Parts: sequence; structure tokens; C-alpha cells
Amino acid sequence: ITKLHGFVSNCQQLPTDIPAVLTEMIMLLEKILHWEFVSTSLTPTLPGTFAKEVDLDDFDREDGPSSVKKTYVIFPKQWQPVVGNSEVLWLFFMTYSLVQDEDALGHRCRQCLIQLAGFQQDFFNNNSELIKSYATTLIHGIRKMIADITAFGTSPDALSEQGPQMLGTIQMIRRLLENVSLVNLCTIPDFFQFLNEVGMITVSCLGGTVTDVDEGWISEASDIVQPSDPRGNDPKTGLLPDQAQHLTQYMTTVAYQIVETYMTTRLERAKQLTCIGTLGRLNPQPCLVRLHQLLAERFESFKGFFNGQSQDGLVLLHEQLHWIILIAAHILADSGKGEQPMIPDILMQLSGSQPSLEQDPVVNLSQLFLELFRFSSSFGSNTVEASNCSPRVAETLIWYMERWSKSYVLVDENEYGYMSPHIAKVFGRPGPSDGQGLLVIGFFIDQMKTNFILWNADPDVLNQLVKWLHSCGTCNNLKQGLLQS
Repeated sequence: ITKLHGFVSNCQQLPTDIPAVLTEMIMLLEKILHWEFVSTSLTPTLPGTFAKEVDLDDFDREDGPSSVKKTYVIFPKQWQPVVGNSEVLWLFFMTYSLVQDEDALGHRCRQCLIQLAGFQQDFFNNNSELIKSYATTLIHGIRKMIADITAFGTSPDALSEQGPQMLGTIQMIRRLLENVSLVNLCTIPDFFQFLNEVGMITVSCLGGTVTDVDEGWISEASDIVQPSDPRGNDPKTGLLPDQAQHLTQYMTTVAYQIVETYMTTRLERAKQLTCIGTLGRLNPQPCLVRLHQLLAERFESFKGFFNGQSQDGLVLLHEQLHWIILIAAHILADSGKGEQPMIPDILMQLSGSQPSLEQDPVVNLSQLFLELFRFSSSFGSNTVEASNCSPRVAETLIWYMERWSKSYVLVDENEYGYMSPHIAKVFGRPGPSDGQGLLVIGFFIDQMKTNFILWNADPDVLNQLVKWLHSCGTCNNLKQGLLQS
């Protein structure tokens, strides 16, 4: 490390003929930082005992450096004054700045930085000053790396040229956020600006999926936005009130940015859809309004194809409708496997806080999906109009109706501490709220009959209809409604 410091301090630009001593120093440091030690807290081995050796160098492994198996490192605590020292950490950032344009050395130096970003708080004996100094330096260095990556823009094409650099930076971000508590991070002046840049990187990575870009850093970005704390605690525990408020405001803003981007990019993974549903509920009003806008625009375009409009773009429109339905379903309702799914409390509160029914984004979006279902089911199976309909969209829409109806239709007001009067009136039971849920049940029965005829030759759609019928027979709210209809 001392020799590396001497070299970097006296080298402003990497020579064309790379000195062999620099290559050897970086390779040696990478190997040292990838030594694997066993934890001494659960086993009788001495500190500094090696774990099972990995034969292949990280650069030569088949799964490559993007294969992340854990997000922390274990080193002997005697190493802390050296590898945990902020000046040493900054030396590695300066070395990376010098060699980043050289593929092999840039990769090896990134691997060193990824390892150095994985220290847990126990490595510093939970000393808050040491942890803060370490995290501050790491944030400063990562922000510099982000600035270098985005210097040529954040478009998918620009970022795809920086795939390895992006992947390494994202892995470092993830390690920092998972291993250092928010109590310590929130005391760092640049932390919230750092989070803004993390949000920007996340949105940019999601934006990359609009085109056929299939880089490792895109999937890594989806891990960063998972709305869970890996330590298993309330992440805001121990924060001062103003810090907690600041963090909450940040999360609601960035969550909407990510959801809005996701609506456009249409990523197809169940895990990510669940994640997007959770994020969408952090700040639901703009998300639901945006979904309503997207659905209304596509619905109008869809109607245009039934008025003699050219078929150009119909396949893309079907794809867009498919993803709008999926995203909305994960925000509006839970799957409720094995239990009666409740309307999410934050959506119930949002609906009830609206001054009028016409301004309720929960009700408006739900009703627009019902209208889309009615329109797309209003044609005979052998008509010309039916050829404009997609079995995939039909299957997805019926799946949505099954998921959504279990929570919203004929909702039992006694199950909730607070009930939105708008939801109770439009979808609820007859009684005090004069709910119109039985009309929705009647509508469902008619549409089921129509869709069995319309899609009689498509087994996937028919299978989804059967699943919906089964749900109606097992969900208490829907079962009672069917018996009364």
C-alpha cells in the first residue's frame, strides 16, 4: 500500500506502456483483499483463519465478477487501522481514477473497492466516529465514480458503454447501504445528495430496459430498490425526528420516480412487480393518477382500431396494456393467497381523503379497468372486431379482475377500522353505505359468460376464467354476492 501511494502520488496520467510494478501491486492487493476468513464469533477457529480456498481468480471465473454471493467481507480486526483507514480507502479511489480506462487493471481495482465497501460496523468495533469517517469517504468516492459514468449522459446507449463500471458502482452502493446503519449514514452531510444520485442511477438502469439492453447492472439495480432492510429491523429506528422525516420525504419522491420509469419500461419479473407495488404505495396518488392517464390514452388508441384505423402499432399497444394492467394490479391489491386480501390501508386512506367521488384516484382507476373489460368483451368470437383483441391481454385482464375483486367487491366494512365512503358506495354491500357491489357482481357474471364464448378456443384464457370462478366460490365476499345474484 505504501509503494502504491508513492506511485499514484507521482503519476498524473497512466503511461501508454503500463509499468509492470503497478500491475503487480494491484494484482497482489486484489488477491489479499479477496482472502476469505471465517467468522470467529460462531466457530472455535483463531482470528485470521482462512476459509476454503477458491481456485479460480475472480477475473477468470465463469460466472464473472458480477456474481455477488454476499454483501459483506470478514477480515481480522487487526487489519482495521490499515484497510479501514479513510486515507487508504481514498488511495484506492485515486488508483481507480488513474487506471479505470484500462480494462484489466480497471476491473481489478474495482474488485478491490467492492471488497473495501463491504465492512460491517462490527469491524470498527461499532465506533460511530470510525464508521462515519469510513462511510463519508466511501460516499465521496462513489459519487465521483457516478459522475465519471454519467459524464456522457444517462441514456441507455451511453450507460451500456459503461456496463462494467456501472455494475461495480452499484455493488458498492448496495454494500454500503446494507452494512452501515441509517443512524450513522444520516449524520453524513452528503448522504441525501448521494441518495438522489442513487435514485438517478436506478431510474437510468430501469430506463435501459426500454431497448434490448441486457446488462448485469440492470438486474443489480433492481436489487438496490428492494424496499426492505436486510438487517431485519425498522430502518428508521434511532433516527432523530427531522432525519426520519427527511428520509421519508426522499423515499416518497424517489419511489414515484422509479415507479413512473417502471411503468414505461415494463420489466417482466414477478419479484420486481411486487417491489414496484410496494414502492407505488409509498406515494400512491401520483402513481395512480399516472396509471390512469396511461390507461386512458391506450384505451382511446385501442378504440381507434375498431373504427377502421390501420393495424400498425396494435401489437405494441397490446404489450403496453398488458404491463399497465400488471403494474396497477400489484399497486391496488394483494394476491391474498390462502387468506382474504384486504384493501391496502394507505389506499383506503387516500380514497377517503378525496373531496368527491370524481376525484378519487383509487375508484377512478378501478372503474376504468371495468370499462376496458366491458369494451374488450363486447364482440362475438367470429367477428372482425374480435381480431383486434389479444388473448394475452384478455388473460391478464381476467387475472386482474380476480385479484382486484377479492379485495374491493362487496367489501365488508366491519373488517376495517376506517372505510372510505367512496369505495363503500361504488363497490360495497347494500346497507348503510348504499353500496353498488351487487351491480358489479352482475356485471362480472355477464362478462364471464361472454368471455367463455369469445375465447372458447384459447386454453390460457379459459383456464384463467376457471381460476376466477374458483376464487368467487372461495372468497366470502364474492360467494355471498353470487348467491344473491
